[in-house]
Amino acid sequence: MPAERYDVTEITSLLRTGTRRLVRSVDAMDEEQWTQPSLLPGWRRSHVVAHLTLNAEALHAALGGVLEGRALPMYTSQEERDGAIDALADGGLPALRERFLASTTLVGERVEQLPDELVEHRVERVPAGRPSAPATSA
Repeated sequence: MPAERYDVTEITSLLRTGTRRLVRSVDAMDEEQWTQPSLLPGWRRSHVVAHLTLNAEALHAALGGVLEGRALPMYTSQEERDGAIDALADGGLPALRERFLASTTLVGERVEQLPDELVEHRVERVPAGRPSAPATSA
């Protein structure tokens, strides 16, 4: 995809809007709702929030690697990712909520730091995993 298709200002605006909506939705859940099944097979809502949290942290780190000129996959392996999601989802609501809220600004901040010439840099999800994605859409 050509770099001209990415407008970092538009991307960060969309990220801010989406993040606000997500935070309101997560904040509105009571304790019982966190333990209810999600629409994803085998995952409770706490798993979804844990996934979003860990994905934001991983993408923040991978984009940091882009800024430093080094390849840094988001996760060391699919198994590590899956285990981390389970551990965070089962680690208690207060810790998950706190970590989720802390993660909500990470990706937007990193995208804003990306110089125009790096928006097409590829980010790997896991080493030798599924195909990489442009930094602005990882």
